[in-house]
Amino acid sequence: MKTDGRSAVPSANTGSRSVQLCSGVVAGIGAIVLLGWIWDFLLLASGYSDYIPMAPNTAVIFVVLGITLYVIIRWSANRILRCFAKVTTVFVVLLCSLIFIQYVTDSDLGIDQLFFVTTKTLGKIPVGLMSPITAACFILSGLSLMLALSFPENGRYAKSIASSLATIVIFVGSIVILGYLYRTPLLYGGTIIPMALTTAVAFVFLGTGLIFTIGQEYWPQCLVTGLSTRARLMRAFLPVTVVIVIIMGWIYTVIVLQSKSNPALLSALLAILFMVVIGFIVSHTASIIGNAIDLAETKRNLAEIQLRKLSQAVEQSQSMVLITDAAGNIEYTNPKFTQLTGYTLEETIGQNPRILKSGETSPEEYKQLWDTITSGREWRGEFHNRKKNGELYWEYASISPVRNSDGVITNFLAVKEDITERKNFEAQLMRLADRDPLTNLLNRRRFQEELNSSLAQARRHDTSGALLFLDLDNFKDINDTLGHQAGDEILTHLADILKKRLRESDIIARLGGDEFAILLSHIDASHAQSVAEQIIDSVYSHVMIVHEQPTRVTVSIGIALFPFHGNTSETLLKCADLAMYRAKKEGRNRACVYTHGQKTKIETLLNWEKNIREALYLNRFVLHLQPIADMRENCIVGYEALLRMIGENNELIHPAAFLDVAERSDLINDIDRWVVRRAIRIITEICKSDKNLYIGANLSGKAFDDPELISIINQELAATAINPVNLVLEITESAVITDIIEAQHFITTLKAMGCRFALDDFGTGFSSLNYLKHLPVDYLKIDGSFIRNLPNDSADQHLVRAIVEVARGLNKQTIAEFVECEEAVRLLLEYGVDYAQGYHIGRPRAMSEI
Repeated sequence: MKTDGRSAVPSANTGSRSVQLCSGVVAGIGAIVLLGWIWDFLLLASGYSDYIPMAPNTAVIFVVLGITLYVIIRWSANRILRCFAKVTTVFVVLLCSLIFIQYVTDSDLGIDQLFFVTTKTLGKIPVGLMSPITAACFILSGLSLMLALSFPENGRYAKSIASSLATIVIFVGSIVILGYLYRTPLLYGGTIIPMALTTAVAFVFLGTGLIFTIGQEYWPQCLVTGLSTRARLMRAFLPVTVVIVIIMGWIYTVIVLQSKSNPALLSALLAILFMVVIGFIVSHTASIIGNAIDLAETKRNLAEIQLRKLSQAVEQSQSMVLITDAAGNIEYTNPKFTQLTGYTLEETIGQNPRILKSGETSPEEYKQLWDTITSGREWRGEFHNRKKNGELYWEYASISPVRNSDGVITNFLAVKEDITERKNFEAQLMRLADRDPLTNLLNRRRFQEELNSSLAQARRHDTSGALLFLDLDNFKDINDTLGHQAGDEILTHLADILKKRLRESDIIARLGGDEFAILLSHIDASHAQSVAEQIIDSVYSHVMIVHEQPTRVTVSIGIALFPFHGNTSETLLKCADLAMYRAKKEGRNRACVYTHGQKTKIETLLNWEKNIREALYLNRFVLHLQPIADMRENCIVGYEALLRMIGENNELIHPAAFLDVAERSDLINDIDRWVVRRAIRIITEICKSDKNLYIGANLSGKAFDDPELISIINQELAATAINPVNLVLEITESAVITDIIEAQHFITTLKAMGCRFALDDFGTGFSSLNYLKHLPVDYLKIDGSFIRNLPNDSADQHLVRAIVEVARGLNKQTIAEFVECEEAVRLLLEYGVDYAQGYHIGRPRAMSEI
């Protein structure tokens, strides 16, 4: 293990071993003394023939305290043994207190004759009696041990007192030893019963063991342990000082005695005083010097650590770090700077950071930056810089001034982040937000912004322009015959033709599906008509190669002029849309200009849009429920939720009156979302009545393109905790065939959530059985046109039989719509139809009537 050259702090194991050693010595001294008394060999009790021996009572207590110390440190977690130690300590304190009282009151309680009875004397001093000094030291030792045992974890003040008491015991023992060493009886008892030399030695070890037991964080152990400079100086000088002083005093005493003088007491006192003074000086000096050195060393170490951490952080930082002098010349760049820009530290030293400039940052911006940082403020901003190899990159920089102690700017610190990926991603998001991903033309949202801007400029400058609404002819048939991939290729080709044919100032957009819009500024009606006809000719004359097959397409164009036909984007789009539909009715592959004769229709459409928006906002839509019956069980299994709008006079308006407008104005997604939310709430209410019925919710063909609908359904299902099986989503066959790929994804995703699907109006969409095979729907709803006249039309009967057979073969169930008579029920049962709905089963009713 590596060390830093310091003395190690006594570990817990070292303290434990020290206590065990001291307790062993104490108990050993006591045991040896007892053997001396038993064998009547008092030299073992005194250590020297001229010295008074340790009393038997004293020896017994030393054995007891030595064993107690050992037990405490060896089995500290044992509560029974700790309790034993406390009882033993209390006994020692009480016993020694009684002995001490004997001396104070000049009485004899017979305590000294508990273990041994002797009449021996040494000179005039009786042998075998415990000295009052010994009794006092035992009391102090016992109190110290009691405090340590009573507050094992907390009680800092109690432990400090306990440590101080143990120190007094060591001090008294040391004084007695000096008395014997200097042959000065006054120091170990004088005319009263003195403390034995062996007793003094035992007290020194006992006190030391107590101090180690109490802990190294308490005085005086903390003075000589630890890593501090003070502790190191104390460990180095204090023992030397004590030994030198004792030797000097002993030598002086011997010399004086040999000269037949008797200043022994004076010598001893001088030696003690000298030891105390020198010890104090050493301790105080060590404290002052040590604290000063510790503080300086700590500050230096902290500074070194901080500097090292800072250096490592800068060197290993994933941000570019650049430091310049006050003039802006580079003094330092970190490895990340080199990694990104290609410039090494050697190449940048002394250079100006403008070696990175790409020319895309103006001089004014550089001046504003310089003025900011030289005024003492931080500057933050973005740079489009150039690497050493010429490659452009984006960076975000934070540049701050660095001041010296006088407040003068000496350096500038720049921390930079490479934000190239973020900027590219933002640019891509902007493109996605503004562009159609297939054709890279503007999308509907961005086109409306451009149209609004152009209309504002036209009003301001009194100029005119035209809006062309373009739609591919028979595009559905192209998708059905050649596939969606071919349809996408045709749309891409058409976008390319429009780009080449029109001016750069003209604005082109794909509004959705096969619908395009063109904004022509500064143009009149005749020129707009001419441009539209040129587009029609260019498209018709261009033979597109799709799947290695030559394909020719045509377009129909509607033209609306501004400001003549309207001055808002909404009105102009409606006008151009109506004009385009007129072009299709007149034979397609042509252009028509909007006429004021269509104004009434425009107003009607706008009025319906307003009504739909109000109905959504004011919650004026409702769902009426028509029951669906199990043909075999003759019971209701669910309801189809039929949408109704509440009119201004509280009349119910059927969806046929407003759904076409909703689909053409993009309000249909809002209606779909409302229907789904309300249907799920109805299922929740039905579940409260302990009924297990499903609700069929009708969705439009635009539902597949709604990016939020799936998420809304998932959230509503989670919020209500209904069984998803009870939500049956109905979609028309024609809507599925129009966009089979999106339909498959939509159905598969919601089926994974547990929802079920019904294919509505089955049999009317010129369905392909191949498509049906890959659609994971649960029900085929036989269109009412086959059911309404079923009892009287054999053709309808054959068709219904065929549909049922197809459904069975594909493992799907059938639901017959428009069941209005008992004979139709009988025939449907005969053909094997699973479920039925219609006026004969039950009319649509409000939820409150169910």
